Amino acid sequence: MYKSKDLLFKKAELDEVMSFKALKDESWTMTHQKSILNMSDQVSWFESFDKDPHCPKNLILSVFDPKENELVGCYKILHIDYISRSADVGWDLLEDYRGKGIGKRIVAGGANFCFDILSLRRLNAEILDTNIPSQKCAEAAGFILEGTKREAVHKPDGFVGSQIWGFLISERKV
Repeated sequence: MYKSKDLLFKKAELDEVMSFKALKDESWTMTHQKSILNMSDQVSWFESFDKDPHCPKNLILSVFDPKENELVGCYKILHIDYISRSADVGWDLLEDYRGKGIGKRIVAGGANFCFDILSLRRLNAEILDTNIPSQKCAEAAGFILEGTKREAVHKPDGFVGSQIWGFLISERKV
């Protein structure tokens, strides 16, 4: 477990998969991935992650409010490259906790986990042009907008751009 300010990060467990599926179902229009259709697919997705405890390539961290002992979201660390010391990251916040500043704390805490525990030096994030709250979370944590992939992702209303954000450990304000 990793504690960052008032949030607790821990490696996700299978029993939290139901919450992640509900999160995907209600917020998929703001994310790059398509919604997973049923719980069996959700479990298969979760179990497909690299489970090597010594050198994982992908990690999903469940994020809890320890005061309430409530799951508030997750922080995903994908394609970990231990040679270049970089990874792709993403985050999700359960609907009941949005608009309360928790998303900014998840992004900052997840970045600190990557820098302090995994010894990474660069984090990459892609955020849809239409996902303003997530952009604000990234910026508040220290990510810098590096560019945009125009019309990169298809959504029900058409194609939207995907912003590329980066965060170097040398830019972190401790």
